Amino acid sequence: MNSYHFSLGNSTDGAIGFCARINARNLDHALRELQHRLDKHTINREVELILSKDEYVTIYLNPDAVSVEDITSWSDPDGREYHPGSDPNGKD
Repeated sequence: MNSYHFSLGNSTDGAIGFCARINARNLDHALRELQHRLDKHTINREVELILSKDEYVTIYLNPDAVSVEDITSWSDPDGREYHPGSDPNGKD
């Protein structure tokens, strides 16, 4: 299995950063796994941070909006890293 890195936001360029790493057979499998895990493990697809009694930050997640274009790199079991367009094995 390869290890796929998703980048869904960059806090260097914007207000929020979000990344995920998923082990999968190929790009499409990685996408399905991430969508499934986000859907399964996020309550109401949101993360809420309670700052004080009446202050909070809520982050909403939409697993259906993630795509294979969000995969920025992947590595094979030997640790070799690849990027979109650099290795045909990424798109089995």
